[in-house]
Amino acid sequence: MCCGTISVAFIALFSRFAVAHRALFDSLSASSYITYLVYYPVVVWLQFALLTVALSPIANGAIVFVGAVVLSWDAVVTLRRVPVIARVL
Repeated sequence: MCCGTISVAFIALFSRFAVAHRALFDSLSASSYITYLVYYPVVVWLQFALLTVALSPIANGAIVFVGAVVLSWDAVVTLRRVPVIARVL
């Protein structure tokens, strides 16, 4: 019950006070579904590329996470500039 109440309270707070639009977040919001589809192959590729690198697991995870977010978001923004693909997405 407590978790449900807190979840509804956060939804109400963000609906009320987080109404400012930022270009970065608007771009991420517009590209979210195709980013979801592109993200996993990028993660697998980066993990495979870092397989032989001798770093700590936390460093590898951070590199893969940041790299996957940046590369997949960039790929989606580039794909959305192609007119045929933009109509579908």
